[in-house]
Amino acid sequence: MKAWLFGLLLLIVGVAQAETIANSGFKHQNWDGAAYTDQVTGNFSHCSAFASYVNGGMLHLGVQYDYQFLIGASSTRFNTQMLGNVEGLLIMDQRKPKTLQGRVAGENFLVFTTDDPQVVEGIRKSRQLQLVLPRSGVVETYSLQDTFDLVPILANCVEYHLKNWQAIVRNNTQPAVPQASLSIDELYSIAFMLLKDMESSDVEFLSMEDRPAYAQAYPIAWSADGAIGVITSLSKEAGDLQQLSAGLTSSDAGRCEGTYRTGSTPVNLGRVPTRNIYSACEVGQTVHFIRYILFDIEEHIVMLGMRRDMDRFSESNRLFDEELIKNIQQF
Repeated sequence: MKAWLFGLLLLIVGVAQAETIANSGFKHQNWDGAAYTDQVTGNFSHCSAFASYVNGGMLHLGVQYDYQFLIGASSTRFNTQMLGNVEGLLIMDQRKPKTLQGRVAGENFLVFTTDDPQVVEGIRKSRQLQLVLPRSGVVETYSLQDTFDLVPILANCVEYHLKNWQAIVRNNTQPAVPQASLSIDELYSIAFMLLKDMESSDVEFLSMEDRPAYAQAYPIAWSADGAIGVITSLSKEAGDLQQLSAGLTSSDAGRCEGTYRTGSTPVNLGRVPTRNIYSACEVGQTVHFIRYILFDIEEHIVMLGMRRDMDRFSESNRLFDEELIKNIQQF
């Protein structure tokens, strides 16, 4: 099975694409599953599994971090180009039909969410699921074989990742970074321009072999002025400046094994909407300073990130905050 099929369940309203958590894959009879992070925030998102059928259709079942139950169905009979939000009638054996609201989440792919325990019980204990789309009259049938044990496996997967998330993050040093929305040549052009404007010296672009682990997920990385820099771009579909800023700081806070502090300062770049975020992770005698600058450029958010590791401050926490702003602005 192709790996991208695992992540389809996360394509629901207000949530970005998914990134598989390392070593989280599992198999239960005909079902293949894994755990996922939200690619924008880097936080745990959901556990899901899918089964494929001889007619080309697929059924996806999952449990979100908030224990909402996810049902995803694909079929070549779904005319998703004509649909936005959808209403689906779920018929599970002889049980009372349930109406759920869902949406198109990809080509020929629909996703429904519910917290109705009767739906979850029906998925577990029924042999067959019929999905009826009243607007189009399409009826698609899916086998529910082996779902009795699958549903608690998914719930246990969510419970495990919520309980052990900090340890899981510490063991996975590479951040989840979605594929850049701009080409590598375009990103290099932007990087050269920004480094020139910042009057950076001793710039050296880094190969994968020469990068620290936290920079390996980005398309371009470099060293300059004692710091490691990275750049990437995201489609605005992933979120606006404020949402992406919150996701970055949330992800960094989850990876920090010590004291984490963050804040922001205004950046004036004329008509280009910009957000400047600074943070510090203090671990023992070392402080990891991190700065992000996010630029809203047409249909893309360009993210410039820089990290410098320094000896910790001996001043009080109050002075630490003041020195943090001062030093981070000197990157």
